[in-house]
Amino acid sequence: MKKLSENGQDIIKHGVIMGCVMFIVTTVYLGIQKDKEFALLVLPYLGLFLIGYMLTGMLFFFVYYRKEREQKDGFLKYCMKGISGIYWINNAFILILALGALLAKQTPIRIILLLDAAVMVGFLVLDYVYISKCADELNHTFKPQRVMLVDLDECPGSAEAFCIEIERYCIKNGRSLDFVKREKPAEIYMDNEHYMVELDSFYQRFGPMYALKFIQIKDR
Repeated sequence: MKKLSENGQDIIKHGVIMGCVMFIVTTVYLGIQKDKEFALLVLPYLGLFLIGYMLTGMLFFFVYYRKEREQKDGFLKYCMKGISGIYWINNAFILILALGALLAKQTPIRIILLLDAAVMVGFLVLDYVYISKCADELNHTFKPQRVMLVDLDECPGSAEAFCIEIERYCIKNGRSLDFVKREKPAEIYMDNEHYMVELDSFYQRFGPMYALKFIQIKDR
């Protein structure tokens, strides 16, 4: 049986967590809201609610972790690539829920949809806080002396693919390589010099570009 990719595992794990959070928030709200007739009406379908929420969470994170696709023609190539695609599509999830809340005729349905949108916003905020914290810790832990960028043809889809790109660069340029941490970001010794290697991205007129960012570290 083929082993699930790292991205696939993250999609399932984070999607299930998001779905369970939505389900818990919904069931708590159903228990405290005043329309008991509505609560009794949906009670037999709570199992389907849970499955639906988990599938929604997996779809949400499938978009978040999606692999960079081939460049497309037209308007989509500018707004649906890289991080811009994540923002467009995941914000669409939230906007659809908010629109559903506006169109819903029953107050409990309206509140449930708004709570679901709030959970999605919460996950995006938590992800931003986590990334910011990691960046801050790296900036305070390491004191870079030199930064070098190496352009990539495409975005590595996993930590292993990211490390393979580092190996390819070193082999191509005849440089020695020793991994301290085979992760993303990676920590290495290249030609006996200490480096932190991150995935860097920037935008050009034809869409996002990706690069290996080698940050030299001064050992104490």
